Amino acid sequence: VFCHGNASCRLAAFRLVRVLLPLNIALACFDFSGCGMSGGKYISLGYFERDDLQCVINHLRDERGFNRVGVWGVSMGAATALMQAARDPTLAGVVADSPFADLCKLLEEVCYNAARVPAVLLSPVLNLVRWVIKRRAGFDIRDVSPLAHVGSCFIPALFLHGQEDDFVTPSNSERLARTYEGEAQLLIMPQTDHNSRRAEKFDARATLFLVRALRWEQHLPGASPEEALTSVMSRIQPRELPKIPDAVDQEIRSLLASGQRKDRHLGLIRAACELCVAYRGAVVMPCSAPQQNQERCPSRFKGQIVFASDQAEISIVWAQVHAGAGERVYFAMLSPTAVSLSEVALCRSGTAAAAATGAAPARGGAALPSGGSPLGLVCAGYCCQAVRPLAFGAPLGGSALELGKPHHVVLTIAGAGVQLSVGDITVGSTTSCSGELYVWLAQWGDGAVSPSLELERDDGPWGETPHPPQSPSRRSTHQAGGSGKPLEAAGSQFTEGLESLRFGMQQTLFSTDEGAVPADLELALAGARADRVALRSAIFEI
Repeated sequence: VFCHGNASCRLAAFRLVRVLLPLNIALACFDFSGCGMSGGKYISLGYFERDDLQCVINHLRDERGFNRVGVWGVSMGAATALMQAARDPTLAGVVADSPFADLCKLLEEVCYNAARVPAVLLSPVLNLVRWVIKRRAGFDIRDVSPLAHVGSCFIPALFLHGQEDDFVTPSNSERLARTYEGEAQLLIMPQTDHNSRRAEKFDARATLFLVRALRWEQHLPGASPEEALTSVMSRIQPRELPKIPDAVDQEIRSLLASGQRKDRHLGLIRAACELCVAYRGAVVMPCSAPQQNQERCPSRFKGQIVFASDQAEISIVWAQVHAGAGERVYFAMLSPTAVSLSEVALCRSGTAAAAATGAAPARGGAALPSGGSPLGLVCAGYCCQAVRPLAFGAPLGGSALELGKPHHVVLTIAGAGVQLSVGDITVGSTTSCSGELYVWLAQWGDGAVSPSLELERDDGPWGETPHPPQSPSRRSTHQAGGSGKPLEAAGSQFTEGLESLRFGMQQTLFSTDEGAVPADLELALAGARADRVALRSAIFEI
Protein backbone atom coordinates (compact mmCIF):
# COMPACT_ATOMS: atom_id res chain seq x y z
CA VAL A 1 0.00 0.00 0.00
CA PHE A 2 1.50 3.34 -1.04
CA CYS A 3 0.91 6.37 1.21
CA HIS A 4 1.59 9.68 -0.52
CA GLY A 5 2.95 12.83 1.10
CA ASN A 6 1.36 16.17 1.85
CA ALA A 7 0.20 18.22 -1.17
CA SER A 8 0.30 15.08 -3.33
CA CYS A 9 -2.00 12.23 -4.31
CA ARG A 10 -2.12 8.56 -5.30
CA LEU A 11 -0.49 9.24 -8.69
CA ALA A 12 2.83 9.66 -6.89
CA ALA A 13 2.90 5.85 -6.64
CA PHE A 14 3.06 5.28 -10.38
CA ARG A 15 6.86 5.40 -10.44
CA LEU A 16 6.76 2.10 -8.51
CA VAL A 17 4.47 0.33 -10.96
CA ARG A 18 7.32 -0.64 -13.30
CA VAL A 19 9.28 -2.11 -10.38
CA LEU A 20 6.65 -3.93 -8.32
CA LEU A 21 4.24 -5.40 -10.87
CA PRO A 22 6.88 -7.45 -12.76
CA LEU A 23 7.75 -9.02 -9.40
CA ASN A 24 4.12 -10.11 -8.95
CA ILE A 25 3.64 -7.59 -6.14
CA ALA A 26 0.33 -5.74 -6.36
CA LEU A 27 0.32 -1.99 -5.71
CA ALA A 28 -2.60 -0.22 -4.01
CA CYS A 29 -2.61 3.57 -4.06
CA PHE A 30 -5.27 5.92 -2.74
CA ASP A 31 -5.86 9.58 -1.84
CA PHE A 32 -5.87 10.56 1.81
CA SER A 33 -8.85 12.65 2.89
CA GLY A 34 -8.34 16.24 1.82
CA CYS A 35 -5.89 15.25 -0.92
CA GLY A 36 -6.08 14.42 -4.61
CA MET A 37 -9.60 13.45 -5.68
CA SER A 38 -10.77 12.79 -2.11
CA GLY A 39 -12.91 15.31 -0.30
CA GLY A 40 -12.34 16.63 3.17
CA LYS A 41 -11.53 20.09 4.50
CA TYR A 42 -8.40 19.32 6.51
CA ILE A 43 -5.39 17.04 6.56
CA SER A 44 -3.85 15.98 9.87
CA LEU A 45 -0.34 14.94 8.75
CA GLY A 46 -0.88 11.40 9.95
CA TYR A 47 -3.31 11.53 12.87
CA PHE A 48 -6.55 10.81 11.00
CA GLU A 49 -4.71 9.47 7.96
CA ARG A 50 -4.10 6.34 10.03
CA ASP A 51 -7.82 5.65 9.81
CA ASP A 52 -7.73 6.02 6.00
CA LEU A 53 -4.81 3.58 5.83
CA GLN A 54 -6.54 1.14 8.16
CA CYS A 55 -9.60 1.13 5.88
CA VAL A 56 -7.43 0.40 2.86
CA ILE A 57 -5.73 -2.50 4.63
CA ASN A 58 -9.05 -3.90 5.85
CA HIS A 59 -10.47 -3.72 2.35
CA LEU A 60 -7.49 -5.49 0.81
CA ARG A 61 -7.68 -8.27 3.38
CA ASP A 62 -11.43 -8.70 3.72
CA GLU A 63 -12.63 -7.95 0.19
CA ARG A 64 -9.61 -8.62 -2.03
CA GLY A 65 -8.11 -11.62 -0.25
CA PHE A 66 -4.58 -10.26 0.37
CA ASN A 67 -2.98 -11.76 3.47
CA ARG A 68 0.47 -10.19 3.14
CA VAL A 69 0.45 -6.40 3.25
CA GLY A 70 3.36 -3.99 3.43
CA VAL A 71 3.28 -0.18 3.46
CA TRP A 72 5.48 2.27 1.54
CA GLY A 73 5.08 5.85 2.74
CA VAL A 74 6.64 9.17 1.78
CA SER A 75 6.90 12.17 4.13
CA MET A 76 3.42 12.50 5.69
CA GLY A 77 2.64 9.03 4.33
CA ALA A 78 5.75 7.64 6.02
CA ALA A 79 4.72 9.16 9.36
CA THR A 80 1.25 7.69 8.88
CA ALA A 81 2.69 4.25 8.12
CA LEU A 82 4.85 4.25 11.24
CA MET A 83 1.98 5.28 13.53
CA GLN A 84 -0.26 2.63 11.93
CA ALA A 85 2.44 -0.03 12.34
CA ALA A 86 2.32 0.52 16.11
CA ARG A 87 -1.32 -0.57 16.20
CA ASP A 88 -1.24 -3.23 13.46
CA PRO A 89 1.53 -5.78 14.12
CA THR A 90 0.23 -7.99 11.29
CA LEU A 91 1.82 -5.78 8.65
CA ALA A 92 4.74 -7.44 6.88
CA GLY A 93 6.99 -4.39 6.78
CA VAL A 94 7.25 -0.63 6.34
CA VAL A 95 9.31 1.50 3.97
CA ALA A 96 9.44 5.01 5.47
CA ASP A 97 10.83 7.62 3.07
CA SER A 98 11.65 10.96 4.76
CA PRO A 99 9.36 10.72 7.82
CA PHE A 100 9.32 13.41 10.48
CA ALA A 101 9.84 12.27 14.05
CA ASP A 102 7.56 14.73 15.82
CA LEU A 103 5.28 17.39 14.29
CA CYS A 104 5.79 20.04 16.98
CA LYS A 105 9.54 19.57 16.86
CA LEU A 106 9.42 19.83 13.06
CA LEU A 107 7.53 23.12 13.29
CA GLU A 108 10.15 24.47 15.67
CA GLU A 109 12.98 23.43 13.32
CA VAL A 110 11.28 24.92 10.26
CA CYS A 111 10.64 28.25 12.00
CA TYR A 112 14.19 28.41 13.33
CA ASN A 113 15.76 27.60 9.96
CA ALA A 114 13.53 30.08 8.14
CA ALA A 115 13.58 33.02 10.55
CA ARG A 116 15.92 32.03 13.39
CA VAL A 117 13.02 32.06 15.86
CA PRO A 118 14.16 30.27 19.04
CA ALA A 119 11.90 27.67 20.61
CA VAL A 120 11.31 29.76 23.75
CA LEU A 121 9.73 32.54 21.67
CA LEU A 122 7.88 30.14 19.39
CA SER A 123 6.22 28.22 22.21
CA PRO A 124 3.31 30.67 22.79
CA VAL A 125 2.62 30.77 19.05
CA LEU A 126 2.61 26.97 18.80
CA ASN A 127 0.22 26.77 21.74
CA LEU A 128 -2.15 29.11 19.92
CA VAL A 129 -1.80 27.12 16.69
CA ARG A 130 -2.39 23.94 18.64
CA TRP A 131 -5.58 25.34 20.16
CA VAL A 132 -6.94 26.57 16.82
CA ILE A 133 -6.22 23.27 15.04
CA LYS A 134 -7.71 21.24 17.85
CA ARG A 135 -10.86 23.33 17.75
CA ARG A 136 -11.28 23.35 13.97
CA ALA A 137 -9.84 20.01 12.85
CA GLY A 138 -10.36 17.90 15.97
CA PHE A 139 -6.83 16.72 16.70
CA ASP A 140 -3.87 17.79 18.83
CA ILE A 141 -0.64 18.42 16.91
CA ARG A 142 1.29 17.05 19.90
CA ASP A 143 -0.29 13.66 19.22
CA VAL A 144 1.23 13.58 15.71
CA SER A 145 4.49 12.01 16.79
CA PRO A 146 5.81 8.85 15.12
CA LEU A 147 8.65 8.94 17.65
CA ALA A 148 6.15 8.24 20.41
CA HIS A 149 4.89 5.15 18.59
CA VAL A 150 7.96 3.40 17.12
CA GLY A 151 8.97 2.10 20.55
CA SER A 152 6.08 -0.36 20.24
CA CYS A 153 6.71 -1.31 16.60
CA PHE A 154 8.14 -4.79 16.00
CA ILE A 155 7.69 -5.31 12.25
CA PRO A 156 10.71 -4.79 9.95
CA ALA A 157 11.25 -1.21 8.78
CA LEU A 158 13.51 0.48 6.24
CA PHE A 159 14.12 4.21 6.69
CA LEU A 160 15.14 6.24 3.62
CA HIS A 161 16.18 9.87 3.84
CA GLY A 162 17.74 12.39 1.49
CA GLN A 163 21.12 13.64 2.62
CA GLU A 164 20.32 17.15 1.35
CA ASP A 165 16.83 17.32 2.85
CA ASP A 166 16.71 20.71 4.61
CA PHE A 167 12.97 20.58 5.33
CA VAL A 168 12.69 17.29 7.22
CA THR A 169 16.33 16.75 8.06
CA PRO A 170 17.92 13.26 8.10
CA SER A 171 18.19 13.49 11.89
CA ASN A 172 14.46 12.68 12.00
CA SER A 173 14.97 9.24 10.45
CA GLU A 174 18.09 8.70 12.56
CA ARG A 175 16.13 9.28 15.78
CA LEU A 176 13.28 7.06 14.60
CA ALA A 177 15.63 4.24 13.62
CA ARG A 178 17.41 4.38 17.00
CA THR A 179 14.13 4.27 18.91
CA TYR A 180 12.47 1.65 16.71
CA GLU A 181 11.91 -1.54 18.71
CA GLY A 182 11.92 -3.98 15.79
CA GLU A 183 14.39 -4.57 12.98
CA ALA A 184 15.28 -1.17 11.52
CA GLN A 185 17.57 -0.29 8.63
CA LEU A 186 18.59 3.26 7.71
CA LEU A 187 19.69 4.35 4.24
CA ILE A 188 20.80 7.95 3.64
CA MET A 189 20.43 8.88 -0.05
CA PRO A 190 23.22 11.16 -1.33
CA GLN A 191 22.38 14.15 -3.53
CA THR A 192 18.70 13.84 -2.62
CA ASP A 193 16.43 16.37 -0.95
CA HIS A 194 12.88 16.08 0.38
CA ASN A 195 11.05 16.36 -2.94
CA SER A 196 13.59 15.25 -5.52
CA ARG A 197 13.02 12.16 -7.62
CA ARG A 198 14.46 9.05 -6.01
CA ALA A 199 17.22 7.28 -7.90
CA GLU A 200 16.22 3.86 -9.20
CA LYS A 201 18.87 2.15 -7.08
CA PHE A 202 17.11 3.33 -3.91
CA ASP A 203 13.73 2.14 -5.19
CA ALA A 204 15.41 -1.20 -5.94
CA ARG A 205 16.86 -1.40 -2.43
CA ALA A 206 13.47 -0.70 -0.88
CA THR A 207 11.78 -3.20 -3.19
CA LEU A 208 14.25 -5.91 -2.20
CA PHE A 209 13.50 -5.14 1.45
CA LEU A 210 9.77 -5.55 0.78
CA VAL A 211 10.30 -8.85 -1.06
CA ARG A 212 11.99 -10.28 1.99
CA ALA A 213 9.56 -8.72 4.48
CA LEU A 214 6.61 -10.17 2.52
CA ARG A 215 8.42 -13.52 2.22
CA TRP A 216 7.75 -13.32 -1.50
CA GLU A 217 10.87 -15.04 -2.83
CA GLN A 218 9.09 -18.14 -4.13
CA HIS A 219 6.68 -16.00 -6.20
CA LEU A 220 9.36 -14.08 -8.09
CA PRO A 221 10.02 -14.70 -11.80
CA GLY A 222 13.75 -15.31 -11.22
CA ALA A 223 15.99 -17.73 -9.39
CA SER A 224 16.64 -15.28 -6.54
CA PRO A 225 15.29 -11.91 -5.41
CA GLU A 226 18.49 -10.20 -6.56
CA GLU A 227 18.34 -11.76 -10.04
CA ALA A 228 14.65 -10.97 -10.46
CA LEU A 229 15.12 -7.39 -9.37
CA THR A 230 18.20 -6.94 -11.55
CA SER A 231 16.24 -8.19 -14.55
CA VAL A 232 13.39 -5.76 -13.86
CA MET A 233 15.63 -2.75 -13.29
CA SER A 234 17.63 -3.46 -16.44
CA ARG A 235 14.45 -3.08 -18.51
CA ILE A 236 13.64 0.33 -17.04
CA GLN A 237 15.14 2.91 -19.37
CA PRO A 238 15.22 6.65 -18.65
CA ARG A 239 12.45 8.39 -20.51
CA GLU A 240 12.58 11.75 -22.21
CA LEU A 241 9.61 14.03 -22.42
CA PRO A 242 8.21 13.74 -25.97
CA LYS A 243 8.88 16.77 -28.13
CA ILE A 244 6.14 18.77 -29.77
CA PRO A 245 6.67 18.47 -33.55
CA ASP A 246 7.50 21.74 -35.30
CA ALA A 247 4.66 21.19 -37.78
CA VAL A 248 2.13 20.89 -34.94
CA ASP A 249 3.60 23.94 -33.20
CA GLN A 250 3.32 26.00 -36.39
CA GLU A 251 -0.23 24.84 -37.08
CA ILE A 252 -1.33 25.93 -33.59
CA ARG A 253 0.45 29.27 -34.03
CA SER A 254 -1.51 29.83 -37.23
CA LEU A 255 -4.79 29.18 -35.41
CA LEU A 256 -3.87 31.57 -32.61
CA ALA A 257 -2.91 34.27 -35.10
CA SER A 258 -6.13 33.90 -37.06
CA GLY A 259 -8.56 36.77 -37.17
CA GLN A 260 -11.38 34.34 -36.41
CA ARG A 261 -12.09 34.07 -32.70
CA LYS A 262 -13.30 30.53 -33.18
CA ASP A 263 -9.88 29.55 -34.56
CA ARG A 264 -8.11 31.22 -31.62
CA HIS A 265 -10.16 29.20 -29.14
CA LEU A 266 -9.36 26.03 -31.09
CA GLY A 267 -5.66 26.94 -30.98
CA LEU A 268 -5.78 27.25 -27.18
CA ILE A 269 -7.50 23.86 -26.90
CA ARG A 270 -4.93 22.17 -29.11
CA ALA A 271 -2.08 23.82 -27.21
CA ALA A 272 -3.51 22.50 -23.93
CA CYS A 273 -3.71 18.97 -25.39
CA GLU A 274 -0.06 19.13 -26.46
CA LEU A 275 1.28 20.65 -23.23
CA CYS A 276 -0.63 18.40 -20.83
CA VAL A 277 0.71 14.95 -21.67
CA ALA A 278 -2.35 13.17 -20.24
CA TYR A 279 -4.40 14.72 -23.06
CA ARG A 280 -1.81 14.38 -25.82
CA GLY A 281 -2.93 12.50 -28.90
CA ALA A 282 -6.44 13.94 -28.79
CA VAL A 283 -8.34 14.39 -32.03
CA VAL A 284 -10.23 17.66 -31.67
CA MET A 285 -13.36 18.11 -33.75
CA PRO A 286 -16.42 20.35 -33.74
CA CYS A 287 -19.50 19.07 -31.99
CA SER A 288 -22.86 19.26 -33.71
CA ALA A 289 -23.80 22.37 -31.73
CA PRO A 290 -23.93 25.57 -33.80
CA GLN A 291 -20.57 27.36 -33.75
CA GLN A 292 -21.58 31.00 -34.26
CA ASN A 293 -19.44 34.02 -33.37
CA GLN A 294 -22.22 35.45 -31.20
CA GLU A 295 -22.48 32.36 -28.97
CA ARG A 296 -21.89 33.39 -25.36
CA CYS A 297 -22.24 32.22 -21.76
CA PRO A 298 -24.53 31.23 -20.21
CA SER A 299 -25.22 28.29 -22.51
CA ARG A 300 -26.67 24.85 -22.15
CA PHE A 301 -26.07 21.85 -24.40
CA LYS A 302 -27.92 18.58 -24.46
CA GLY A 303 -27.66 15.37 -26.41
CA GLN A 304 -27.06 11.63 -26.17
CA ILE A 305 -23.98 9.46 -25.90
CA VAL A 306 -23.53 5.76 -26.69
CA PHE A 307 -20.49 3.91 -25.33
CA ALA A 308 -19.26 1.01 -27.47
CA SER A 309 -16.64 -0.15 -24.94
CA ASP A 310 -16.05 0.17 -21.22
CA GLN A 311 -12.68 1.74 -22.10
CA ALA A 312 -14.17 4.36 -24.39
CA GLU A 313 -13.77 8.01 -23.45
CA ILE A 314 -14.48 11.39 -24.95
CA SER A 315 -14.24 14.97 -23.70
CA ILE A 316 -16.24 18.13 -24.26
CA VAL A 317 -13.72 20.97 -24.40
CA TRP A 318 -13.92 24.75 -24.40
CA ALA A 319 -11.57 27.67 -23.75
CA GLN A 320 -11.89 30.88 -21.77
CA VAL A 321 -9.75 34.02 -21.97
CA HIS A 322 -9.61 35.80 -18.61
CA ALA A 323 -8.32 39.35 -18.61
CA GLY A 324 -5.14 39.52 -16.56
CA ALA A 325 -5.40 35.85 -15.53
CA GLY A 326 -4.29 34.05 -18.69
CA GLU A 327 -6.16 31.44 -20.68
CA ARG A 328 -8.05 28.44 -19.33
CA VAL A 329 -9.07 25.27 -21.15
CA TYR A 330 -11.76 23.06 -19.62
CA PHE A 331 -12.14 19.30 -20.15
CA ALA A 332 -15.42 17.56 -19.36
CA MET A 333 -14.41 13.88 -19.53
CA LEU A 334 -17.05 11.23 -20.19
CA SER A 335 -16.63 7.47 -19.86
CA PRO A 336 -18.87 4.56 -18.79
CA THR A 337 -17.14 4.41 -15.40
CA ALA A 338 -16.68 8.07 -14.45
CA VAL A 339 -17.27 11.71 -15.31
CA SER A 340 -14.98 14.60 -14.40
CA LEU A 341 -14.31 18.29 -14.91
CA SER A 342 -10.77 19.68 -14.97
CA GLU A 343 -9.04 22.92 -15.86
CA VAL A 344 -5.73 23.45 -17.69
CA ALA A 345 -4.25 26.90 -17.04
CA LEU A 346 -2.08 28.26 -19.86
CA CYS A 347 0.29 31.21 -19.71
CA ARG A 348 2.55 32.88 -22.24
CA SER A 349 6.17 31.91 -21.91
CA GLY A 350 9.58 32.43 -23.43
CA THR A 351 9.23 35.98 -24.72
CA ALA A 352 10.25 37.80 -21.53
CA ALA A 353 13.03 35.34 -20.78
CA ALA A 354 14.32 35.59 -24.34
CA ALA A 355 14.36 39.38 -24.14
CA ALA A 356 16.37 39.23 -20.95
CA THR A 357 18.90 36.71 -22.27
CA GLY A 358 18.97 37.68 -25.92
CA ALA A 359 17.83 34.18 -26.89
CA ALA A 360 15.06 33.36 -29.32
CA PRO A 361 11.70 32.44 -27.77
CA ALA A 362 11.44 28.73 -27.01
CA ARG A 363 9.13 26.66 -29.16
CA GLY A 364 8.38 23.11 -30.20
CA GLY A 365 9.29 21.52 -26.88
CA ALA A 366 12.54 23.40 -26.17
CA ALA A 367 13.36 24.08 -22.54
CA LEU A 368 12.46 27.49 -21.15
CA PRO A 369 15.40 29.75 -20.34
CA SER A 370 13.66 30.88 -17.16
CA GLY A 371 12.01 27.59 -16.26
CA GLY A 372 8.59 29.19 -16.70
CA SER A 373 6.93 25.83 -17.29
CA PRO A 374 7.20 22.98 -14.74
CA LEU A 375 7.98 20.66 -17.67
CA GLY A 376 10.05 23.02 -19.80
CA LEU A 377 7.59 22.48 -22.65
CA VAL A 378 6.39 25.36 -24.80
CA CYS A 379 3.83 25.18 -27.58
CA ALA A 380 3.07 28.16 -29.81
CA GLY A 381 4.33 30.54 -27.15
CA TYR A 382 2.33 28.97 -24.30
CA CYS A 383 3.25 26.72 -21.40
CA CYS A 384 1.08 24.71 -19.01
CA GLN A 385 0.95 26.58 -15.73
CA ALA A 386 -1.31 24.19 -13.82
CA VAL A 387 -3.77 21.30 -14.10
CA ARG A 388 -6.57 21.51 -11.55
CA PRO A 389 -9.39 19.10 -10.62
CA LEU A 390 -12.81 20.68 -10.48
CA ALA A 391 -15.25 17.79 -9.98
CA PHE A 392 -15.43 14.02 -10.20
CA GLY A 393 -18.29 11.53 -10.28
CA ALA A 394 -18.47 7.77 -10.62
CA PRO A 395 -21.07 5.01 -10.28
CA LEU A 396 -21.38 3.26 -6.96
CA GLY A 397 -21.19 -0.46 -6.39
CA GLY A 398 -18.79 -1.19 -9.23
CA SER A 399 -21.45 -0.59 -11.87
CA ALA A 400 -21.00 1.35 -15.08
CA LEU A 401 -23.20 3.03 -17.64
CA GLU A 402 -24.72 0.40 -19.91
CA LEU A 403 -22.86 -0.11 -23.19
CA GLY A 404 -24.68 0.29 -26.48
CA LYS A 405 -27.50 2.23 -24.86
CA PRO A 406 -28.13 5.99 -25.33
CA HIS A 407 -27.53 8.09 -22.22
CA HIS A 408 -28.67 11.68 -21.86
CA VAL A 409 -25.94 14.33 -21.64
CA VAL A 410 -26.55 17.85 -20.33
CA LEU A 411 -23.77 20.45 -20.03
CA THR A 412 -24.48 23.84 -18.48
CA ILE A 413 -21.79 26.55 -18.69
CA ALA A 414 -22.62 29.77 -16.85
CA GLY A 415 -21.19 32.53 -14.74
CA ALA A 416 -22.30 30.73 -11.59
CA GLY A 417 -20.55 27.49 -12.50
CA VAL A 418 -20.45 24.42 -14.70
CA GLN A 419 -22.61 21.31 -14.39
CA LEU A 420 -22.35 18.08 -16.38
CA SER A 421 -24.79 15.16 -16.30
CA VAL A 422 -24.34 11.83 -18.06
CA GLY A 423 -27.15 9.38 -17.40
CA ASP A 424 -27.70 9.72 -13.66
CA ILE A 425 -24.10 10.73 -12.87
CA THR A 426 -23.85 14.46 -12.24
CA VAL A 427 -20.88 16.65 -11.34
CA GLY A 428 -20.67 20.39 -10.81
CA SER A 429 -18.15 23.15 -10.16
CA THR A 430 -18.42 26.79 -9.15
CA THR A 431 -15.88 27.78 -11.81
CA SER A 432 -17.12 30.93 -13.52
CA CYS A 433 -17.30 31.07 -17.31
CA SER A 434 -18.33 34.13 -19.29
CA GLY A 435 -18.02 35.75 -22.71
CA GLU A 436 -17.63 33.93 -26.00
CA LEU A 437 -18.02 30.19 -26.01
CA TYR A 438 -17.03 27.58 -28.60
CA VAL A 439 -17.52 23.92 -27.67
CA TRP A 440 -15.45 21.12 -29.21
CA LEU A 441 -15.06 17.37 -28.78
CA ALA A 442 -11.79 15.54 -28.10
CA GLN A 443 -11.34 11.79 -28.38
CA TRP A 444 -8.48 9.33 -28.10
CA GLY A 445 -7.64 5.90 -29.44
CA ASP A 446 -9.36 3.82 -32.09
CA GLY A 447 -12.24 5.69 -33.69
CA ALA A 448 -14.10 2.39 -34.13
CA VAL A 449 -14.69 2.11 -30.36
CA SER A 450 -15.00 5.85 -29.65
CA PRO A 451 -18.27 6.96 -28.07
CA SER A 452 -20.97 8.38 -30.28
CA LEU A 453 -21.88 11.83 -28.91
CA GLU A 454 -24.18 14.41 -30.43
CA LEU A 455 -24.83 17.78 -28.80
CA GLU A 456 -27.10 20.68 -29.59
CA ARG A 457 -27.92 24.01 -27.98
CA ASP A 458 -30.79 23.86 -25.52
CA ASP A 459 -32.74 27.04 -26.15
CA GLY A 460 -35.58 26.09 -23.80
CA PRO A 461 -36.17 27.71 -20.40
CA TRP A 462 -33.62 26.81 -17.73
CA GLY A 463 -32.04 28.49 -14.73
CA GLU A 464 -28.56 29.95 -15.13
CA THR A 465 -27.26 28.71 -11.79
CA PRO A 466 -26.17 25.04 -11.87
CA HIS A 467 -27.41 23.29 -8.75
CA PRO A 468 -25.25 20.67 -7.00
CA PRO A 469 -26.58 17.17 -7.63
CA GLN A 470 -28.27 15.26 -4.83
CA SER A 471 -28.70 11.80 -6.36
CA PRO A 472 -28.23 9.14 -3.67
CA SER A 473 -27.42 6.38 -6.16
CA ARG A 474 -24.45 8.04 -7.85
CA ARG A 475 -21.42 9.88 -6.63
CA SER A 476 -21.23 13.56 -7.37
CA THR A 477 -18.05 15.40 -6.56
CA HIS A 478 -15.66 12.97 -4.83
CA GLN A 479 -16.57 13.10 -1.14
CA ALA A 480 -14.12 11.12 0.96
CA GLY A 481 -14.94 12.65 4.34
CA GLY A 482 -12.75 14.98 6.34
CA SER A 483 -10.66 14.45 9.41
CA GLY A 484 -12.33 12.91 12.41
CA LYS A 485 -14.74 10.83 10.36
CA PRO A 486 -16.03 7.43 11.51
CA LEU A 487 -13.94 4.48 10.39
CA GLU A 488 -16.89 2.83 8.65
CA ALA A 489 -17.52 5.94 6.53
CA ALA A 490 -13.89 6.15 5.53
CA GLY A 491 -13.95 2.51 4.48
CA SER A 492 -16.93 3.12 2.24
CA GLN A 493 -15.19 6.12 0.72
CA PHE A 494 -12.06 4.11 -0.01
CA THR A 495 -14.12 1.42 -1.73
CA GLU A 496 -15.59 4.08 -3.97
CA GLY A 497 -12.08 5.41 -4.58
CA LEU A 498 -10.95 2.00 -5.85
CA GLU A 499 -13.79 1.98 -8.35
CA SER A 500 -12.63 5.32 -9.75
CA LEU A 501 -8.88 4.52 -9.82
CA ARG A 502 -8.58 3.54 -13.47
CA PHE A 503 -10.39 6.68 -14.59
CA GLY A 504 -8.37 8.87 -12.26
CA MET A 505 -5.10 7.69 -13.81
CA GLN A 506 -5.81 9.63 -16.98
CA GLN A 507 -6.08 12.88 -15.04
CA THR A 508 -2.85 14.54 -13.92
CA LEU A 509 -4.57 16.12 -10.95
CA PHE A 510 -2.76 17.14 -7.79
CA SER A 511 -3.89 19.11 -4.75
CA THR A 512 -0.69 21.14 -4.54
CA ASP A 513 -0.53 24.80 -3.69
CA GLU A 514 0.50 25.62 -7.24
CA GLY A 515 -1.69 22.98 -8.85
CA ALA A 516 1.20 22.08 -11.17
CA VAL A 517 1.99 18.55 -12.25
CA PRO A 518 5.49 17.31 -11.32
CA ALA A 519 7.70 16.66 -14.31
CA ASP A 520 8.50 13.08 -13.29
CA LEU A 521 4.79 12.22 -13.28
CA GLU A 522 4.37 13.75 -16.73
CA LEU A 523 7.29 11.60 -17.91
CA ALA A 524 5.61 8.48 -16.56
CA LEU A 525 2.32 9.39 -18.19
CA ALA A 526 4.09 10.21 -21.44
CA GLY A 527 5.53 6.71 -21.54
CA ALA A 528 2.05 5.27 -21.18
CA ARG A 529 0.51 7.60 -23.76
CA ALA A 530 0.78 5.17 -26.70
CA ASP A 531 -1.66 2.81 -25.03
CA ARG A 532 -3.02 4.88 -22.19
CA VAL A 533 -6.45 3.29 -21.84
CA ALA A 534 -5.13 -0.27 -21.88
CA LEU A 535 -2.43 0.51 -19.31
CA ARG A 536 -4.94 2.35 -17.13
CA SER A 537 -7.22 -0.66 -17.02
CA ALA A 538 -4.36 -3.13 -16.59
CA ILE A 539 -3.02 -1.35 -13.53
CA PHE A 540 -6.49 -1.17 -12.02
CA GLU A 541 -7.15 -4.88 -12.58
CA ILE A 542 -3.74 -5.95 -11.17
